[in-house]
Amino acid sequence: MQQDWKFWLPALAAVSGIIVAVVASYLGGFLGIAIAGLAITFAAVRYDLEKSDVGGGFPSPSLYARQTAVREQMTADERNAYRAGLHALWRPLFVGRTIGIGLIVLGLGGLLFL
Repeated sequence: MQQDWKFWLPALAAVSGIIVAVVASYLGGFLGIAIAGLAITFAAVRYDLEKSDVGGGFPSPSLYARQTAVREQMTADERNAYRAGLHALWRPLFVGRTIGIGLIVLGLGGLLFL
C-alpha cells in the first residue's frame, strides 16, 4: 500500500485529461480538443527540454557553458541526486505527453472523419 500513488497519479491525470477534453469539446468541438491536446503536449515537451536547466535565462551558448561548468563542479553525490531528480520526472512527463497526443489524435480524427 506504500506505492498507491503510482496507480492514482496516472489515473488522476487521465481523468483530468477527460475533463479537459469535455470542456474543450463544449467550447470548440473537435478543434478545441485538438488545441487543448497541443497545449498539453507543448507544455510537457517544453518542460522536458528545460528540466535540466541549472540557471534561468534565455537559451544561449553562454548559458549552456555555465550549466556545463556547474555540472562539472558537482560532487559525485550531488551528481547522483541531480540524475535521480531528473529520472523522477520521467513518468509524469510521459503521462502528460501521452494524454496530450491522445487528445490531438482524438480531436483531429473527429474533425476529419465526422
